[in-house]
Amino acid sequence: MTAEKSCVETSLIARNDVAAKLINAIFAEGKDFVAPDELRDAPLNSAYESIGRLRELRRDVAKYFVRNARCECVFAFEVQSTIDRNMPVRVFGYDGVAYRDELDNAALDEQFGAESDRVAPVFTTVLYFGGDLWRNCRKLSERATMSDEVAKIMRPHFTDFEIRVVDFAGMSDEELRMFPEEIRFIAGYFRCKRNGGGLEELRELQLGNFTHPRELVYFLDYAVKDARFAYETIMKGYDKEPKNMCELLDRIIAEGKAEGIAEGKAEGIAEGIAEGEARGEMNVKKTTAKKLYRQGWDVERIAVLFDVAAVDVKIWLNEG
Repeated sequence: MTAEKSCVETSLIARNDVAAKLINAIFAEGKDFVAPDELRDAPLNSAYESIGRLRELRRDVAKYFVRNARCECVFAFEVQSTIDRNMPVRVFGYDGVAYRDELDNAALDEQFGAESDRVAPVFTTVLYFGGDLWRNCRKLSERATMSDEVAKIMRPHFTDFEIRVVDFAGMSDEELRMFPEEIRFIAGYFRCKRNGGGLEELRELQLGNFTHPRELVYFLDYAVKDARFAYETIMKGYDKEPKNMCELLDRIIAEGKAEGIAEGKAEGIAEGIAEGEARGEMNVKKTTAKKLYRQGWDVERIAVLFDVAAVDVKIWLNEG
């Protein structure tokens, strides 16, 4: 999978109802501030010339917030599953291009009405789904360094830029309740991973039903890279896709235990259940890899999904 995320992998965040709930949770403490029908898709691609080469910037998700035929502002989301220390630089570039594009946007001028000489404020948020705590890498000054001699003179004149990062794994249950069900599920997964817990703890979030199960599947493919989710959702067919969070977790947990017990008994190991579960999960990875390969996935993408080396995937595919 390339560093640039595809539309498929960000389709969950791009849904207007999901985006609206994210905006309300982040900016309005969960209150009904922005409605889904007030969001319009904004351009994601921008081209610019640098050192004689034409380059492209692509945002993950961007929405115009339009109320009463007036574009109030632009909301944008960058989705990260790993920490990127260059994120302040990237977002600074995205926002700069977004403001520049507004100056010559006839369609947007119509939404601005009589105030077409103004620009709509841009609010970018980094949605971080990862197991490690996002500690630093929030300010441009962390990357724009100078020597001590120069900094003594120039530091007071430096205009800093700070990004907004939502670190879902560090949130409490109360904070997560403001977010869409799918986001709470993904956030709960990474919180369990960060705290060393198991999937059983996700059931304690008391989640409801999936609103966008298929989009959630694609996002899990990108962010979670857990073979069990891929097997239960991608491989078993969308006619059987689980509608309930607990149903999916129960199915994964139950199958893992069943495979662990079966292998533990077959091996005759007294304490072999846990070890058998681990081998059972590996068997699921191998089986899923083979099926995905037959469906047209290349070795590199399968390796990224399971977080293993490409050579390991090739070994799995050659096993009987």
